[in-house]
This record gives sequence, C-alpha cells and structure tokens, in this order.
Amino acid sequence: PSTQQLPESIRPYVHQTDCILLDHHGSLTIGSSLQDAFYKLELMDHSAKAYLSALQIGEVRELTREEVKKLMELRESRYRLKNPIIPFY
Repeated sequence: PSTQQLPESIRPYVHQTDCILLDHHGSLTIGSSLQDAFYKLELMDHSAKAYLSALQIGEVRELTREEVKKLMELRESRYRLKNPIIPFY
C-alpha cells in the first residue's frame, strides 16, 4: 500500500525529467508512448549496469558540470530527448 506522500514527493520532477529513481520503489519513466517509456527504462537500466561495472573496477570519477552539459546536449541532439536529466550535485 502507498500513500499520497509518494506521488506528492515526485510531482515537482515529473515535468523536468523523464526518468526518476524511487528509493525502495524502483524507477519511473515517462514517455510519449508505452514504447518510448520502455526505451527510456532500458536506457536507465543500461546506465545503471555501466555504473555498477565501473564501481567494480575502481573509483568512479564524477563528471564536471561542463561535461554533463555537453552530454545533455548530445542526448537531446542525437536521441531527441527533450526533458533534461537533472544532475544532482
């Protein structure tokens, strides 16, 4: 069972990003269609696996704000994903 607390906690973010990780709940992806949302889920899953693999190799270097900005621009131009990924610093 859930309460209104969960949807209220993500309300500010659903119009800013299309992928949200929910502590103890999994993930939420938002797309223009079910197929689009599923594609974004697959992309998030792939990214998580890549991050886990990097952690197993050693320390993971955080990207600079400029590097994140360039990757976000590439994400929009190559994959036409308009909603940004919100980087947490």
